[in-house]
Amino acid sequence: MALEPRRALTRVVLAWLALVALLTVIFVDIPCFSDGLRYGVWPETCAVRTRLDVTLTANGLAREQDGQVNLFANAMWGAPDGGEQKASVRRGAEVELVLQDREGKKVAPPQLKDAGWSRGLWSASVRLPALPDGDYVLVATVRTADDERTVELPVPLYARALIHVMPDRPIVRPGDDIRVRSVTLRATDRTPVGERPGRWELVDPAGKVLWKEQDRASALGVADTVLSLDGSAEQGTWKVRWVSGAQTGETPVRVERFELPPFAVELAPSKGWYRPTEVVRFEGVARYRSGAPIGGASVRVRVGAEGEWPVPLSWSEERVVEADASGRFVVDLGPVPEDLVGRVEIAATATVAADGSTVSGRGGAVLSTEGLWVEALTELDGGLVGGFNSRVWLHVRTPDGQRVAEQDLVVRVPQSLSLPDRPGKTDADGVVGLNLDPGKPVTVIVPAMPIRERGRTEPPRPELKALDALGGDPTDRRDLEVAAARLVGCLPGGADEDVEVGLRVAASGRVTDAQASKQDPLGRCVAAALLGLQLDPGGVRTLVTRWTLPEPWRMRVHADVEDGVGDHSIASVVADQIGPAARSCAPPGPGSTIALGRVHWAVQAGDRQLRIDAVEREGASDVLDCVLGRLRELRAEAADGAGLGVLSLELLRGAGPPEERVRPPGTKEGYELEVEVAGEKGRVVLPVGSVPALRLRAEPAIVDPGGELTVELVRGPSFSGALPKKLQLMQGPGRIAEAKLDEATRSAVFKVPADARGLAEVSWGGGRAVVLVRDPRELSVTLAPGAERYKPGEAATVEVLTQSGGAGIVASVGLSGVDEGLGQIAELPGPMALAEDVVNPPTGPSVFAHTPTDLLLGRVRGPEAARAVLMRISALGQADGGEVKVDGRVQDGPDTELELALSFWRARTRLMADLRRWEAEAPAGKTLQPADVAERWEAALDALEAAGTPAVDGFGRQLRLVLLPPHLLTELDPRKLVSDATRVAEDVESWTGWVDRRLR
Repeated sequence: MALEPRRALTRVVLAWLALVALLTVIFVDIPCFSDGLRYGVWPETCAVRTRLDVTLTANGLAREQDGQVNLFANAMWGAPDGGEQKASVRRGAEVELVLQDREGKKVAPPQLKDAGWSRGLWSASVRLPALPDGDYVLVATVRTADDERTVELPVPLYARALIHVMPDRPIVRPGDDIRVRSVTLRATDRTPVGERPGRWELVDPAGKVLWKEQDRASALGVADTVLSLDGSAEQGTWKVRWVSGAQTGETPVRVERFELPPFAVELAPSKGWYRPTEVVRFEGVARYRSGAPIGGASVRVRVGAEGEWPVPLSWSEERVVEADASGRFVVDLGPVPEDLVGRVEIAATATVAADGSTVSGRGGAVLSTEGLWVEALTELDGGLVGGFNSRVWLHVRTPDGQRVAEQDLVVRVPQSLSLPDRPGKTDADGVVGLNLDPGKPVTVIVPAMPIRERGRTEPPRPELKALDALGGDPTDRRDLEVAAARLVGCLPGGADEDVEVGLRVAASGRVTDAQASKQDPLGRCVAAALLGLQLDPGGVRTLVTRWTLPEPWRMRVHADVEDGVGDHSIASVVADQIGPAARSCAPPGPGSTIALGRVHWAVQAGDRQLRIDAVEREGASDVLDCVLGRLRELRAEAADGAGLGVLSLELLRGAGPPEERVRPPGTKEGYELEVEVAGEKGRVVLPVGSVPALRLRAEPAIVDPGGELTVELVRGPSFSGALPKKLQLMQGPGRIAEAKLDEATRSAVFKVPADARGLAEVSWGGGRAVVLVRDPRELSVTLAPGAERYKPGEAATVEVLTQSGGAGIVASVGLSGVDEGLGQIAELPGPMALAEDVVNPPTGPSVFAHTPTDLLLGRVRGPEAARAVLMRISALGQADGGEVKVDGRVQDGPDTELELALSFWRARTRLMADLRRWEAEAPAGKTLQPADVAERWEAALDALEAAGTPAVDGFGRQLRLVLLPPHLLTELDPRKLVSDATRVAEDVESWTGWVDRRLR
């Protein structure tokens, strides 16, 4: 009995030993089983080594915002047949995420949240740190006991930005340097984006990028470079770009061989605007750039108008005046016609040719039937609604654009006697806001435009139907319309005809080449008439003009082919050509149909000259003599044969001028408002509008940081539902303030944060109100020359003072000085060029002269004008805080095919060295058998293993013959291994078949 406890203990010990042995077998001798427990991967057979194939995806990555990173890891192992198998790693693999800059240096690590494996996917919420704009790389490393794989995902972190690019000159010569700079501002608050990388690109006129340069902006968001053009650089419009992140800014630069004009021409009206019956006068002066006058200069003046109202015919004709000894000249156009409709802007161009140069100056004048220019803006879909409390803003100016500021006014509805006059007062910008009930809509009379027609003895004028500029915008329409008088001699003999002519215009403005699209008599006539035409100087340009030549108000010559033999096409050609050729022979006036006679003609073979053998006269001998002269000049250009025949000539009745017509006035339904200030009146017509379901109004429109903002909700008749409990004041995606809505007053009072700046908005239920949070610091730039005058050769200096809130501040200032004569051949950028590009937010239809740019730069002083400007802003451009979120995908895995190939050819090279020795030493008649190859292949593998360079596949397995894919196994066929075919048996045994039968 004493032995029983001892036996029981022995059994327990043996059981523990068996369990330990089993666990040892599982976790040590069967690594694939242990990987299954560790990573959730269960291969059918145990692999020597498992490999990793990793895919990394990212969605919505941005600085200081939550994005998502997903990582898919597949374990790969060798299959028994030599192929590959894979399965998702479901747990246990180690994952590391690192953020690097473009030089490979680690930056602040990303913050991970909820990171881990789930069903074969490793995922994490990732928040990137606050970093400067630039190109970064998210590096993900996955580690297991057998393998480690690293993938790199590019992460460009750039805020949405506005980029302005400006050269020092808009036009340069080939061989010159182009100095250019860019300014990059954040889209949210228009503040400079410092140290932002980017690249410069130079693009030729054909659109080809010829040069790139990497660069980085300064701390104030400014980058600059100098581009050197070759002396043989192609002339045309080049472009310089600054590309940074997803944003691109570019500027055109004309490359052209030019000379600065030696003088300038100035032109201006004698007063700001003219009423009907007042005489329009332009005064001008022509001076050399030194200031000396061009006395006695001949000045050509042309006048045109923008809009539908036609200027008097006498105004559109070119007139020539002479400058006096001081270079001054005066042009009197005559009185403004009483048929003037509304407000019309006219422009005059004065051209002077002297010293081999042609220079033009422009001046504009305003014609107006009313003493006030009134524009309107409303909340009700741009119109007014009768029987409704309608809010309207009126911008009141003089016809020449001067603000009627701080003036009392009266607004009335002239068609209604029951509606009272509404008094008001304009603000500092000439804007008044008021509420009124306009009553029922009325039929508003739209005055008819007058008809300008020339006298009966004058032919109708050809019309410029279309103008296209190849490589730029057409700027010569007015000059070409005036030149239409040149084409009167080309009017067709029959119905209206269209002609297309291409023009090459030199920098001086002269048309140096003219080509018609159809080389018929009419096309050649129009091209010849336009050749040599003088347009305004500028760059070399190519224009495509399309003209309509009307039927002339005169009789016309017609030729019929009466009879003929031989080449009848000659007669058709002559008949087609005689009409345009004999156009000037026909007398003016409608007339009647008259038979001129019959002409007997002939053409000899090989001679296209038309021969006239006899003429039978019937009437109008003077006309017939003229026509015969034209016939003798004609050549049958389209014929090579011979022929003769008879032409019958007639003088047909002309179309005559159109009858005098009076256009009736038009009408439309709407509302007419009349504004009166100090005896002067103006009117504005508005359509019938509609009341939105909800409107939001903010007070004040411009609020100081730390101040209070009240937003009122105004419901329309179509509103339904409940009002919100709270409203949010937003800048981009961020909420900067929140306020409860008072149900009684339907308003919310916000406390504006002290650090808020720029545009903000409150929106709910389809309504929105935009406000401006004023920046208390006003940036100002003062320029002053170092001296009033400089002598030639002296170095000029300019003093620049930048201030904010009255104190000096560090700022980036761009200065570029050019000769003012450059403005004669190219448009120079104005002082607001930067603001127009990067300050102005998107707006709706333009109504008032004020723009959001003016508001943001502090040039809108009136509160009502500010409200009107803010109401037009359609978007703030501040989505996602200005961040451009990054999405991406990258994948990387082992190239097992390449690893297998490298190992195989290394082993085959070892095998071949062994076989060459065998061939040299083996007795004659000894042949290489498949079993010999198999034995020697195993020996080569063992030798490489012993040398420390094992021939293994991508999963660590020795390259046994049974593991080789067919395309590599065939490379070990005995017939491919020997150098002498007598070393293999004559009986052919399939090598791959032998491996399958004996080794698999």
